[in-house]
Amino acid sequence: MDEQTLVILAIQLTALTGIVGSLLLYLLCKVRTKSHTYDTEFTSLNVGTGRSVLLTSCDTGFGLQLALHLSGLGFRVFAGFKPSVEDGEGETCGDSDAAKILRAHLKQRESEFSVDGVVKGVTYGTMITLPLDVTREDSLHEAVNIVRRHLPAGEDGLWAVMNTAGVCYKGRLEQQDSCQWDAMLKVNVVGTLRTARAFLTLLRNKQGRLINIGTG
Repeated sequence: MDEQTLVILAIQLTALTGIVGSLLLYLLCKVRTKSHTYDTEFTSLNVGTGRSVLLTSCDTGFGLQLALHLSGLGFRVFAGFKPSVEDGEGETCGDSDAAKILRAHLKQRESEFSVDGVVKGVTYGTMITLPLDVTREDSLHEAVNIVRRHLPAGEDGLWAVMNTAGVCYKGRLEQQDSCQWDAMLKVNVVGTLRTARAFLTLLRNKQGRLINIGTG
């Protein structure tokens, strides 16, 4: 192969490499732009707008995080907390660490609200706290009444009820007390059935769903 042919091949190879490199760079830019557009659309999309959900317990870290996440997506969130009784004032939301954190979060959010209801570029859904004990019929009945009172005019249903209330005692079988088994059955099984029955009408009105979340 003579010198002239080698020069021509080198030029062709250089040109081909440049074309391939430019094509790869173009495709990479397109992928990054598309990914950025998708992320922006997803984070700005208020998928929960006009939808109401109930969380039966936000006393745990999981329930609290779920409530805040759903509110951030635009859902109207009814956050249940273990009831506590105050002198002469009936039952109120409990005084757990999660309840304190949520109250502080809501107070901070209210102070940051602008006229259009947007906080730092995010439109939040309404958050309503309520005392709720899934093992008691009277508590469930009162929770249903609270939900009905706080639903928008003309709306009488829930998009979802999420059973986040749960009890789990760990340990060897021979080291567990039977009262622990009773407590787990009372909350995790019977409490779930009581909740489903209490909110069934509100779920049916919106063709909603009942979501059971297990612990372990």
